[in-house]
Amino acid sequence: MLDFTLKRRVQPSPRAPIESLLAELYQREKDLAGQLGELEEEIEKRRALNQPFGQQRLTRHDQLRQAYWAVEQRLAQLQAQRPGWLPPGVSAPGDF
Repeated sequence: MLDFTLKRRVQPSPRAPIESLLAELYQREKDLAGQLGELEEEIEKRRALNQPFGQQRLTRHDQLRQAYWAVEQRLAQLQAQRPGWLPPGVSAPGDF
C-alpha cells in the first residue's frame, strides 16, 4: 500500500476549529472529484479515438486518486468526531 500525504497539512489545532477543517476538507474533496472526473473523461475520449494518453496523464490520474483517497479518509476521521456536522450549503432534514 502506498503512503500518501496531503499537500496541505490539515490537523486540528487550538486555533482552527474542527468545523472549519471539515469545511475545508469537504471543499477539497469536491475539487479533487471534479479534477479527477475531467481527467477520466479526457482519458476515455482518447481511448475511444485510439489515441495515446501518455504516461503523464496516467501519473496525474494516479496522483489525483491518491489525494482524493487521503482527503476522503481524513474527512471521515474528522466527521466521526463531529457526527452532526453538515457541509456548508446543506440543510438538515426537517429544516424546512
